[in-house]
Amino acid sequence: MTDASFRGAPSLDIARIRADTPGAGDHIHLNNAGASLPPRPVLDTQLRYLHEEAVRGGYETADAHQREIAAVYGAIASLIRCEPDEVAITSNATESWQLGLHSLALEPGDRILTGEAEYASNFISFLK
Repeated sequence: MTDASFRGAPSLDIARIRADTPGAGDHIHLNNAGASLPPRPVLDTQLRYLHEEAVRGGYETADAHQREIAAVYGAIASLIRCEPDEVAITSNATESWQLGLHSLALEPGDRILTGEAEYASNFISFLK
C-alpha cells in the first residue's frame, strides 16, 4: 500500500513503515497528535544518545554531536523552506504553541480569537 495524497508527495511504503515501528503490530494507536509510536531508527538513535549522555555527560554529548544536531535544523529548514536559525525544536506542541503566544506583545484590551474547543493548556495561556 502506498500513499501519495498530495501532488509531489513521495510514495510511502506503509508495510515497511509499520514493520519498522515496534508498537505498530500490537495495537492500533490513534494518539499520534499527542505522541506517535517511534520507528526503530528513531528509538535506536535516542537510546544510543541517552546512553552516551549517561556515560559522558549532557553538554559533552551535545558538543560531540554538534554537526548531526545542526544537520537536523538544516533538514527541517529545507523541508519548510526557511533558514536553519528560524527553526525551533521543542519538547512538545504545547511548549511550541506557548513560546509563540508569549512572544507576542499583547496588552490589556487586546483580544484573542479562539475556537470553542480550544486545548486546555492553550486556554490557560490566554488567561495569563
